[in-house]
Amino acid sequence: MNQPPVYYQQGGPPPAYQAYGAPPGAPNPYGAPNAQWQNAAPGPMGSGAFASAAAASKTAVVMAGIMACVPLLRRAVVMTVGGSRALGQGLDGLESILQLVALICFFVWIARATAAVRATQGTSAYSPGWAVGWWFIPLANFIVPFFTVRDVWKRTMGDDGRGVVVGVWWAGWIATTCLKVFDSLLVAGVIHGDRSWNGMLSTLGWFTSAAKIATWVCLLLTMRWITERTTTQRTA
Repeated sequence: MNQPPVYYQQGGPPPAYQAYGAPPGAPNPYGAPNAQWQNAAPGPMGSGAFASAAAASKTAVVMAGIMACVPLLRRAVVMTVGGSRALGQGLDGLESILQLVALICFFVWIARATAAVRATQGTSAYSPGWAVGWWFIPLANFIVPFFTVRDVWKRTMGDDGRGVVVGVWWAGWIATTCLKVFDSLLVAGVIHGDRSWNGMLSTLGWFTSAAKIATWVCLLLTMRWITERTTTQRTA
């Protein structure tokens, strides 16, 4: 059976289970962050959950930073040693491996961050498992992952105006995905002898690099700001 959420009251008796809805004095999940965290007793479940998310964010932020630098480093390598099909394939493989590691680190962070929200607020729009699982559902993975991160942002950051980074992150991710598909189609045309697309291929490469950088920088900022807010509020 699903248990109703637990609301922690600072200085009061041990938390009691209350029916989900609008219990007296319960903070608004989408209200001001100060009201959420400062009114919550730093009990072992809440503080431990956010400490776990903060630990996961360290590696995730580093990997996001590396991925933001990859497009620039890749272009530097090509400009230094010259471009070739073999070099391009090698760089593609290396980038794919780094991206896989970065995504795994992000999955760990979003799962732990969602679990931390549930531990302190009693609920969240998505479970920790589905916060990751939606990435593997065709078509839905073009939409729902954005909402999983936005839900964590709203429940921890409230109406913080910097929330635009979440939208830019997801717009960059979708743009990068679409540009990669178009790039593959152009490369196929060039390989088969239609050299008229060479100029567009070069321009498309710059747009793709810009989209990648924007994507990973915004994800880095999203994870960093959420971690800073939650750790600050929990220790205040």
